[in-house]
Amino acid sequence: MEGLPYGKYNFLYGWVDTPNDNWPPLLPREAAPVLFKIYEDFNFENAYVFFTEGINKRLGVENKSISEVTAIAA
Repeated sequence: MEGLPYGKYNFLYGWVDTPNDNWPPLLPREAAPVLFKIYEDFNFENAYVFFTEGINKRLGVENKSISEVTAIAA
């Protein structure tokens, strides 16, 4: 993984390793894209670094917004 962003860029994914298990019990799965979209509207750069970039990588796409990756993932 040399040369690729790691560490802080992946911290959100370390505890969500299955679609339905290991999700924080007080946070509905459906709320995550909405919350990250709200965060993206306030601070695009941080949202991209901490969430959107990793989802883009996992979906095999580039430079998609949170709304776009949510639609692709669905």
